[in-house]
Amino acid sequence: GINAEYGDVIPMVSKLEYNQIFKPAMETIFGKTLICRSLEIASQYARNEHMDCITLDGDQVSRRGALTGGYYDKRKSRLDSQRQVWYWNAKLQEEETNATKIKGDMEEVDSELSKLVSAVQKLETKQIQLRETYERQKMDVQNLSVEKKQLEKHLDTKTRLKMSLEGDLTALRGTVASLQQELGTELLSQLTETEQEEVKKLNKEIASLQSQIRECLERRSKLEVDKNMYENLLHNNLYKRRDQLLSNIDELGMSERKQDFDSKKAEFAQATVGMETTKKRLDWLESEMEVYTKK
Repeated sequence: GINAEYGDVIPMVSKLEYNQIFKPAMETIFGKTLICRSLEIASQYARNEHMDCITLDGDQVSRRGALTGGYYDKRKSRLDSQRQVWYWNAKLQEEETNATKIKGDMEEVDSELSKLVSAVQKLETKQIQLRETYERQKMDVQNLSVEKKQLEKHLDTKTRLKMSLEGDLTALRGTVASLQQELGTELLSQLTETEQEEVKKLNKEIASLQSQIRECLERRSKLEVDKNMYENLLHNNLYKRRDQLLSNIDELGMSERKQDFDSKKAEFAQATVGMETTKKRLDWLESEMEVYTKK
């Protein structure tokens, strides 16, 4: 029998409140369950009396020998645990998917970064090339400036030579006019036949020289027109264009030089060719003028 004298054990059914009509059912369910003071007492009664025991701390001792300890949280059922397993598996898969996506995004970012680094390196190389080209163009412009000064110096020299030749030509015209006045019938009548023949010969030579002088003057006039045209082209067009290119090069930022480089290079080359052509044309005109001056 159960010794409940000292209150070590109490039948659970005696502590339950229920309608008496349910007494058979309650005794069937809880009739073999005892409430024990300690786990040792619960183990003893479960073993000796073949009763299910439970302590005040919630430890359970089955009459079949199973021992269940402590507080039992009904929320931690197997179904709930399975649901938690499913939930966390799904969560794990979701996080793995996100991790895979992030890894792919990182690879794309790395690829874009590599492309950007390569593009930056190419731009730096182009920048260096543009800077070198700019320095060469600047040197070319300086050389053209020197050539311009030399051309201007030659032009001044040729201008002075032209003025000198014009003075000599005026003097020659005066001499020719004076000689023509001296050549008259009175003079011829006083000369011998040999001298008269010599005078006729000189008159023919004078007429020939006058014709050559007219031709030289006409040729010289045409050359002066060409010379003035090329001087005007040189001073009013090519020099201004060159100065404009110099100004554009100085004002042009390094980041914009690549965009305008081709057009400016073509314009600079065109201006350079024009200046070279004009220079050659002036040299030719000067040589032509010297030829006709010697005549």
